[in-house]
Amino acid sequence: MRNRLHILAFLTVLLLAPGLRGWSQEADQVKLISAKSAQLIEKNGQNYRKVVGPAKFFHNNTYLLCDTALWNVTTNIIDAAGHVRIIQNRTQLSSNTLQYVVDENMAKFRGALVQLEDKDKNTLRTRYLDYNTKDSVAIFQGGAAMRDKDGQVIESQYGTYDSKAHLFVFNDQVNMYMDTTFVKTSRLEYRSDLNTAYFGYGTDMWQDDNMLSANDGWYDRDKELFFFRRNVHLLTKDQESWSDTLYYHRKVNDVEMLGQVELMDTTRNVFALAGRVEYTDSLSRVKMTVTPAVMGIDKDEKTSRRDTVYFGADTIIYRGIKRHLVDSLWNVDAEKRLKDLTGDPVAEDWRKAAAR
Repeated sequence: MRNRLHILAFLTVLLLAPGLRGWSQEADQVKLISAKSAQLIEKNGQNYRKVVGPAKFFHNNTYLLCDTALWNVTTNIIDAAGHVRIIQNRTQLSSNTLQYVVDENMAKFRGALVQLEDKDKNTLRTRYLDYNTKDSVAIFQGGAAMRDKDGQVIESQYGTYDSKAHLFVFNDQVNMYMDTTFVKTSRLEYRSDLNTAYFGYGTDMWQDDNMLSANDGWYDRDKELFFFRRNVHLLTKDQESWSDTLYYHRKVNDVEMLGQVELMDTTRNVFALAGRVEYTDSLSRVKMTVTPAVMGIDKDEKTSRRDTVYFGADTIIYRGIKRHLVDSLWNVDAEKRLKDLTGDPVAEDWRKAAAR
């Protein structure tokens, strides 16, 4: 008998209470699908609906779940608390508290931990997030970090997420962490459907002791391929290069540079120019094409004299091979060529003439 009275009272609230516009069956109105109890209360001249759950609401093809909710009928704002979740298609947001402004279609998440998870299991965590249930767009600020399904992390100060476009946008102090690579930039766009990240102005990338800078680029995570352009500068322990564009195949560690390419090897005092440079890591090979030119500088430490050699060709290939893998006769010939190149034939002739 007590349960029947409870159900009757609940139905009376739903059907007879004045001004229950949010409980109607119209498409643009909020529907209360289920709850343990609901009652009308009045406070400071305003009408409220207090819902005790677990409760489930529906609005804009979106489910709102919570433990308790207080609905201000006058302002049409729902304050939800306890295990709060917003579920829209395969996107899910959660926190401990939520204020839902019905007339603005805006779910305002605030708290120690606000989490957004898309259909691809990319998980964004922050403390401040607004989600428009009609446009399916989230705005976050005050610092956020996203971990993708592969464990890579992107963080920034503020940004947006467009569920329909599968697009995360990160702005201000953006950092992307991978197992061996770290990228810092001013803006990053991540297309979750393409698994591709796009970098903005002032991008820097570090890997081990190597650093690269550029003002534009992208990273295809499926192919593990980086692309950079606009003032590309690469700095390693012993080499430095500049180019218009650069491709970096992260899995095999190969590099391709295009445009006005400049190379400098400080350990050998070798400088090169070309329109295209390809580095194959597995072969320790550098291939230069499109009007390549090389300049080598030899300096005598005792006399400080310099000797410069210039040469060019249609194609120049340099390959590093370990000495024990080279035929011994090649080593003998190479040592003779080196001696001939580093010697001074004019001074040698003078020495021989003086000896006579």
